[in-house]
Amino acid sequence: MTSRSRARRSAGVLAIALTAGLLTGAATAEQARAQTVATAPTARTAPAATKRAVTNRAATNRAATNLAATVKAVAVVPTDFASGYQLVLIPGGDSTAGQITMEFCGFRFTAEAHRVARHQMLLLDATGRSTGLTNEVVAYDTVAQATKALTEWNRAVATCRRGVYVASKVPGYLPQRLDSATSGTLTTLPVATTAQTRYTYHLQGKPEQRYGIALLQRRGRVVTIVWYNTPVKPTATALNNVYAVARITGTRLARLAANRL
Repeated sequence: MTSRSRARRSAGVLAIALTAGLLTGAATAEQARAQTVATAPTARTAPAATKRAVTNRAATNRAATNLAATVKAVAVVPTDFASGYQLVLIPGGDSTAGQITMEFCGFRFTAEAHRVARHQMLLLDATGRSTGLTNEVVAYDTVAQATKALTEWNRAVATCRRGVYVASKVPGYLPQRLDSATSGTLTTLPVATTAQTRYTYHLQGKPEQRYGIALLQRRGRVVTIVWYNTPVKPTATALNNVYAVARITGTRLARLAANRL
């Protein structure tokens, strides 16, 4: 966040008209000096305010850069997988601008506006097709907002009406009908603060039932998420991949130095 420097006030020089016989030259000079002092610019703190603004901007930029490195340090990498799998950065996967992290059943996720860095990778199979699994690591501007992100996710699932199509608040997203959902924590993951949701749903206009899994882990300002969405029932291999990615990224998050959070 940046500070706004105050604008300098401009001061004009007041011309003093001399009237013969009324003002002496000395009096006129004294009055002019007094007037000049009275109308001199007083916003002498502007340079300091400007300096603070520049310093704050630099600090904000450094923090954003550091957090961008942090989310990448937590995320999955190609060597995490057996040969044949590929990882690709999704379009806009390194940006928060114009990108969505959480969308569920038309819920308004206020923590979205407090994301400062993210990194999202998609897992492809040996043929280059999507497996439906992505890993998204997100950094928020405060621990409170990162905590709120998990709280809002759980609330969105809990309050979603089952069996009816609900319009999304995100332009371009199809209305969704939640058929079933189970949520809770997962104590077997490396990070203590977690949220887990397994759900089935339909997209309006699409005949097939879809399956979704969301595994969220938070430490400090950073949240690592494994998203899994597929139109076919998850196989044992697919489920193993989902939970393996959660353990890998959770372990990295748990081991991260506190000053990087």
